[in-house]
Amino acid sequence: MGLGMLCQPTIEQQHPMFDHRGVQPGLICVAGGIGKEGPQRGLGRGWIALVGLDTGGRRSVDIILEAKIHIDKTNETREDQFNPNLAFRPAFMFTLRDPNDHGNVRLLLRRYTGGWNSSLRPLLIDPKERTFEVLNLTLPSHLLGKDYTCHDGTLYWASRNTAADNRAALWRIGFPDFKRTPLGEVPDHSCGIPAFFNGQVHVVGQTWYISNNDGHSFQKTNVRAPGTYFLRHLCVSHHHGLILLAQRNGNSYEHYRVELVKEESD
Repeated sequence: MGLGMLCQPTIEQQHPMFDHRGVQPGLICVAGGIGKEGPQRGLGRGWIALVGLDTGGRRSVDIILEAKIHIDKTNETREDQFNPNLAFRPAFMFTLRDPNDHGNVRLLLRRYTGGWNSSLRPLLIDPKERTFEVLNLTLPSHLLGKDYTCHDGTLYWASRNTAADNRAALWRIGFPDFKRTPLGEVPDHSCGIPAFFNGQVHVVGQTWYISNNDGHSFQKTNVRAPGTYFLRHLCVSHHHGLILLAQRNGNSYEHYRVELVKEESD
């Protein structure tokens, strides 16, 4: 079932950019940017809406934010960095859930505002209260949405501590404090996407690491994954288990089902 066109969009309204995530059955949160072209595409204004479809087929669209403020990216102030009303296009969005109450939900949205610092500070959305907060933290500038994993309502990623510190760690953001919290150190600074499977945490960079204690410490394995480490994607299939997508020699991605066998000691 789709929505029919209500009117012919103008040039300014064309080429929108969207992202969306589920809130609860029958309700999703959608973020979009619209207007402008070239490098500033989508920065005419940003918006966030709650879109619903009930069991009777009734549809609803509730726009809870229209962000129209444009900043001077060459003179970005601290006030700009914490302004939820900056025009944006969405970079990525994830649903965070309270482990003690799965109906308690927040959406974490990374915005591209045209400014360097404000684009690194994510927006936390409360869909129930329809409130917004720019978090007092930054996300790594070199990671894309595909480099993050959401597990049990908490967001995880593996990255270097800082640009000057090549040591890497598994990081998390989630309930109750929504702070950027480091867990276990990963010796390989070129670490990749974390995956949670069968009680273990897997992080694959140039080397494959496994944690048996929720990511608080990692052990190096002898597994050598195919492909180039920055062109890999590790994910979990309900049918096939742990899956590795790897791009080799510039070709399309190949899919591998992973079976890790414990080595027997002599």
